[in-house]
Amino acid sequence: MGFFAYLSDVTGIRTPEVTAVPIIALVGLSVDAWLLMPVLMARSQPFGRYLAWTFFASMGITELAHFLVFPWLNESVVAYVPGMWSVLALAPVAWWGMARLASGRAPSKSAARHA
Repeated sequence: MGFFAYLSDVTGIRTPEVTAVPIIALVGLSVDAWLLMPVLMARSQPFGRYLAWTFFASMGITELAHFLVFPWLNESVVAYVPGMWSVLALAPVAWWGMARLASGRAPSKSAARHA
């Protein structure tokens, strides 16, 4: 069972079709933000930093719900939830990114000029 099928079982809400306009728009928006983030960070734009914090926080904090929340939503037994294994790789990388952003070691305009 995939993650979205799991959420559908838990919430009782049907998973939307992949071809639904809102789904396509959300995927397009997130891909655009991922592609725009490094460009804005290299130019020291505050919105680039905002996007970086948003993505790192979602991967480093929100993804932990796969371990801390989702297994307990199943009424029958606490079990594996799709996506748990990916958290083991994503969360530490996101923590590293947040640490770099917090310490000021993220790419800056002067670093981009010297490269």
